[in-house]
Amino acid sequence: MNNIPQIGQGIGDYKWDDSNVKLIREAALNGFNLIDTAESYDKGNSEKIVAKSISGIRDQVLISTKFSPENNSFNGVLNSIEKSLERLKTNYIDIYQLHWPNPEIPINETVRALLHLKKAKKIRFVGFGNLSLNELKIVNKLIQVDFFQVEYNLFDRYIEPAIYDFCLANNILILGYSPLDQGYIANGKTKTYLNEISRKYNKTPAQIAMKWLTLKSNIIPIPKFTKYEHYKELTEMDFYLEKKDIDYLEKNKTSIEYIPPSDISVINEGQNNRLTYTNISEARSNKLNFIPSPIQLAKTIKNDCNIKPIRLVKNAKLKYNLIEGRMRYWGWVLAFGDQRPIPSYIRRI
Repeated sequence: MNNIPQIGQGIGDYKWDDSNVKLIREAALNGFNLIDTAESYDKGNSEKIVAKSISGIRDQVLISTKFSPENNSFNGVLNSIEKSLERLKTNYIDIYQLHWPNPEIPINETVRALLHLKKAKKIRFVGFGNLSLNELKIVNKLIQVDFFQVEYNLFDRYIEPAIYDFCLANNILILGYSPLDQGYIANGKTKTYLNEISRKYNKTPAQIAMKWLTLKSNIIPIPKFTKYEHYKELTEMDFYLEKKDIDYLEKNKTSIEYIPPSDISVINEGQNNRLTYTNISEARSNKLNFIPSPIQLAKTIKNDCNIKPIRLVKNAKLKYNLIEGRMRYWGWVLAFGDQRPIPSYIRRI
């Protein structure tokens, strides 16, 4: 693959408007030429902003977009790409990805659609997001997976070692979203060791964290930056980390802890204040129409309980509040009850 950058741009599920166009374009022309979005982000508006940002320079960028799990069927994928092509004002997409798996739609149906689109030259490369290792292995037998998108940063290293090693061995490039831990690293809310290393090199924690990522052979981090100073920070990466500091970063992993769901409170004040379900009857009824639903997730989790850890913070009662992974939490509870401990990351800041 040619023209693959060290760092891309993540045009995620936020509000985007014409004020973002200039920065996205400048970054694309200065090395950040992989632009990742999705049909669901800002109800399709993020794809329209990408189109404005790359007007006249389409051949210089790699467009990466994703179809939503409710559209994983053969016809759903074909309909989704036509709408994305129209919003992006292009006749092909460089990297077309399944955003999330949908257990109600057989994966071979999704694969058949992607093979059809590749043969029609509407897509160049195939990607999948947020699969378990077993799911990724199954898919890679059906179609050559070119890209795998998953969260990856110094805090969340769930893909190590098994998923990472599988991708490396099978020439699958990893698009790492939230490379700055959803802003915690960029905002300086980091572990002491990272602050110490950043002082040693006279660099910000964000620069150290991104440098660590770019040193890995098959990782392309896709940070979101909406401010010029954050973009500028990532253009000043021409420095070296000593091996002992790289080794130190490698060894300092966040431990996965196992917490009984009965010790976890689910509130509508988690990450991004997204609505969720606060009790098991709400989760069963799925009135918010999440896809996959908690019941669908429960079936998947019963077959493979090696899930991405949920994210918790301690509360005043010395128990935990759930801040991320709410559907996984309810899927786990529906599968195993509230006493079997669930894999968790505890955010301590």
